[in-house]
Amino acid sequence: MEKIRYPHNWVWAWALLAKATADSGDIAEARGFAARADAEARRCAVDGVDEVLGLLVDVAVATGDHDRAEELADRLEEMARSRNPAGWFKPRPLAVVLAREARAGDFGRLDALLHPPRESAVGAGGRPCGWALGEPGDRGRVWEGDLDGSAGHPVSARLPLDARDMACVLDAVDETADLDVALALADRAETLLETGDGRDHDVLLRSLTLLLARHGQVERATALTQGLDLDLSMAQQADMVGELARSGDTDGAEALAHAITDRRAHDRALIEVVRRLVLRGDQSRAEVVARLIDDGWAQGEALLAVARGMARHGDPDGAETLTRSIACRGTRARALAALEELSEPPRARRLAAQVVVLGGWETALPVLERILPRSVAVVVDRMTS
Repeated sequence: MEKIRYPHNWVWAWALLAKATADSGDIAEARGFAARADAEARRCAVDGVDEVLGLLVDVAVATGDHDRAEELADRLEEMARSRNPAGWFKPRPLAVVLAREARAGDFGRLDALLHPPRESAVGAGGRPCGWALGEPGDRGRVWEGDLDGSAGHPVSARLPLDARDMACVLDAVDETADLDVALALADRAETLLETGDGRDHDVLLRSLTLLLARHGQVERATALTQGLDLDLSMAQQADMVGELARSGDTDGAEALAHAITDRRAHDRALIEVVRRLVLRGDQSRAEVVARLIDDGWAQGEALLAVARGMARHGDPDGAETLTRSIACRGTRARALAALEELSEPPRARRLAAQVVVLGGWETALPVLERILPRSVAVVVDRMTS
């Protein structure tokens, strides 16, 4: 710590030390570092203090100090209510907290933030560490109104948790969450879409459809995209295919991909299905799906994934044979370069030569140094001499 020159970096240093020691299981030391980080955050204003507090929430949860986690979460909530003028930065710490609480079946804080505040957000006397202290910021205006911003209230009166913030909450809930939790969040998100002020509508809609797809609610997710512009609707359905495939339902993902009428979105969706099948080790089915793609470039991208998977699973000969069936020359070069990385030196050197012929030195150089030490320096020297 003595080597850290600028005091505003001490907050982050203590917080990261707290997280590292908590991950290693040293509870007492982690709590001590967290206390130092919090003290520094209270003492001086720092950028990204919400991220520091979010990190300290993680430390408190990891060390079993749930009262402390609740207090820190309250401070993050207060920052949301007073709308930090510097804005939130991804990952949004409060969204992670809200997602964690939702997974535990606790929607109290989320519901409170989804309703307009009834009191003015008054400044805290100009003290420099107001955000770190969890004090309301100096806005000087009253935050009142219905959820839809009607009843004559100014448009600037925003909900503590707006559409973009809610999207972050949905994004933080993965497929391991209970279906009941996902559906409860989806209901709240749909209400916000229907009654909100329209800002970031498409951002929240995308996160909502992906959340539903992750949990197998494809019909409901698809229905939500019906009112969109056709290109946007097809793009969102392609994204839904990816989420459905990642959740393990590759059959459903493939069926949804084939239902997409836009050719580019259809191909992109099938590429994602192929990649998921490869990760599951089902190379033969992955190849079958890849061959269903008509576009030469898109099919090549899918076959590249299959070839890489075959090589990783101990079938370099089959992978090389498959690679040669890729029609697009540039994609075939990248596929051979991928196999080069996964091959023993003799095969790798042979593949490297083919990569140079097909795609030039630029494609081969990233992996050439591994199989031929100092080869890159020799090539550069020859080319510049």
